[in-house]
Amino acid sequence: MVGIVNEGPSPPPILHISDGGHFENLALLPLLKLRLPKIVIVNGGYCKGDAAYDVDLKFALERAREKLRCSFTGLDGRDVMEDLRANFVEKEPGDQPRSYRFKVTYYSLEDGVEKDRRRRADPLYCSQDILVEAYRQRNA
Repeated sequence: MVGIVNEGPSPPPILHISDGGHFENLALLPLLKLRLPKIVIVNGGYCKGDAAYDVDLKFALERAREKLRCSFTGLDGRDVMEDLRANFVEKEPGDQPRSYRFKVTYYSLEDGVEKDRRRRADPLYCSQDILVEAYRQRNA
């Protein structure tokens, strides 16, 4: 029989996993609340069309702005909502990227006053439908 021996203090976690459902489908809010520097978001939901690819992400970003005081921008500094529409949703079929990257800025709130202490994160958003379609095209 194999035994496991745990000696010394527990190392810090290197991976946090979150499952959506109550507030938003992507489980992004709990990860943003931890102020993690790297986040991978996978949307496993079904999308009926190109316009639906960003619905869950936009909803999660709006909730995070409201509840967690996060700021979001595209990689080039553009507003994330416009950047998402232009670079992820409104692409021709077959030209859609498999993923979308953006930046998060976390702000601190101390004694009811927003401080200018910032931490940044670079989330990566992947849509299952786009990944599946890319796989089909590659293996056709």
